[in-house]
Amino acid sequence: MVSTLTSASDRIPTKWFAGIGTVAFLLATAGIGGFADVPETPIATVELGEALTTQQVELEVQDLVVLDDIPDLYLTVPEGERVVGVLAHATNVWTAPQSTMADLDDLLRLEVDGISDAPPMMIARVDDALTNPRLQPGLRVPLVFVWTVPAAAVADGDEITVAVFDRTRETGQAVIDGQYWGEPVLAATVTAPVHDLGTGEADR
Repeated sequence: MVSTLTSASDRIPTKWFAGIGTVAFLLATAGIGGFADVPETPIATVELGEALTTQQVELEVQDLVVLDDIPDLYLTVPEGERVVGVLAHATNVWTAPQSTMADLDDLLRLEVDGISDAPPMMIARVDDALTNPRLQPGLRVPLVFVWTVPAAAVADGDEITVAVFDRTRETGQAVIDGQYWGEPVLAATVTAPVHDLGTGEADR
């Protein structure tokens, strides 16, 4: 977990203020064109079944489905809404277990009418319906990422875009201690038609 120092500002070493002033100058200079713009990293376009490796997982999006409900997950779907599920295989490529609730909850975001840039409301294993599982290193598991959307927002055959994010392992310095995953950065998109399964299970 990230821990922060609780020292008051009067305990910050004097030499830090000079550094802060230098950073402010560099930011101001960059803002008026003093430095060349850093080129943006291109966003990959990934097909269904194609493996994408981030610093946390190797991910293969298998299918996009829409359902009335998923009974095995005991998911309550509000009236007038349906479930969108992204079926994928994920392999933890990090050296330690990762929680889908804490470490990977920002891995995918959905973009359809009525919902945009939203993380999943639930992640579950398809093979045993375990919700918010921890992924062990090197183990490839079938997952379903779940959202609920207005029923009119998506129909069979509609194309849905899934945004895949990556995070860099950061090491705390100065006022932050330890290691942690940084902010999610868009790495790729998957766009494919959704399949309407009616009422049933996401059983890939």
